[in-house]
Amino acid sequence: MKEKLIGQLEKFDYEYKDLNTWVEIRLTRSLHVSVDFSNDGKCVIKERFNGWNILSGILGLKLKTSLVFNSISAFIFAFVIFFYSMELENSTPLMFGCFIYIIVNIPWFFYYHIKYETFKKQVMEWVG
Repeated sequence: MKEKLIGQLEKFDYEYKDLNTWVEIRLTRSLHVSVDFSNDGKCVIKERFNGWNILSGILGLKLKTSLVFNSISAFIFAFVIFFYSMELENSTPLMFGCFIYIIVNIPWFFYYHIKYETFKKQVMEWVG
């Protein structure tokens, strides 16, 4: 199974590392997919972000963990803005910043999620 995957990765010019029982594939500069072949007849596909990207910040997180991280941080940001806006006469710029934070992160999450899920489906077809 691993040889089939490596053959297809070379055919379509993906960057990858062959690491003993698993293969790490670089989908984008910040999104990496690992295919683990340590269980006989079964492959486990996982994703992770490198640090320093728009969704996970300086942390290297999984895709769904980054969604939780961004949801919690947006909630905290909105909570702080709400209480801070009581002291200010014009809190529109702060609320606009929170709105922009949410609007920027949602499309990026779906972009990476769709990219990962389509690649995962492709790998499953290649491995068979």
